[in-house]
Amino acid sequence: MNVSSEHKEGLGVAEAKHTPNCRSESKWAAVLGDRLLQMPRRVVLAKDIKHEAGIGPDFALVRDYNSPHDTVFADDAEVDLAEGNVFRVIPACEAAPTKPCREPAKLAFVVDDIWEITTNPNHTGETLRHLFALPPEVKLFRDSRSPEDELIGDADKIRFADGPVFRTEGLVITVKVNKTDVKFTKRRVTGEEIKKTAAQQGATIPPGGILYKVTPKGLEKIADQDVVCLKECDEFRCVTPDDNS
Repeated sequence: MNVSSEHKEGLGVAEAKHTPNCRSESKWAAVLGDRLLQMPRRVVLAKDIKHEAGIGPDFALVRDYNSPHDTVFADDAEVDLAEGNVFRVIPACEAAPTKPCREPAKLAFVVDDIWEITTNPNHTGETLRHLFALPPEVKLFRDSRSPEDELIGDADKIRFADGPVFRTEGLVITVKVNKTDVKFTKRRVTGEEIKKTAAQQGATIPPGGILYKVTPKGLEKIADQDVVCLKECDEFRCVTPDDNS
């Protein structure tokens, strides 16, 4: 069984929930493949991560390192997300016991449900802003399970082990819909919200129009119920059902 270093030193899950400054419990998340999974606490079982992703017993959970030698977890193994929260899965029949990896694990910092992967567990408010391209006027908070979130200043030190999930206030994202600038105050929106917001801000949206995101590979269709994570300068087109040019 894989056991985290903190548990080897006799620390329990309850103690791992809190930072050294006794702040309220931070939120935790994991990235599995291309999916962001909200986790209930810092230390979870491998099978719980798989369950959140809808992955059954035919696959084994693997922690992703900056190395070919990743760590394979048995389903009942405890996983300390502070030691690396980026994972993949492999067929269970290919899983074999692994030795501890000496390379740094991949770490996913999360801001407004968008993640960026690094191997550096130590940042400041300023470097985290740079990582996510946040403008200086946006307020950055470490997201916690209490109503009192921690405001992060540019000079504040950020330790991954204290919690990698953050949120913003005052964020404005500008995208183009049918060549019209459209502003949003949140990152995660549905296709229907994009069309309605664009129409409210002056874009020409045809009745029953089909929404597409413009990507380097071409047009990607977005249904009304699909959730999109917006980034600055994203471009969309909304056309009649018989026109996807």
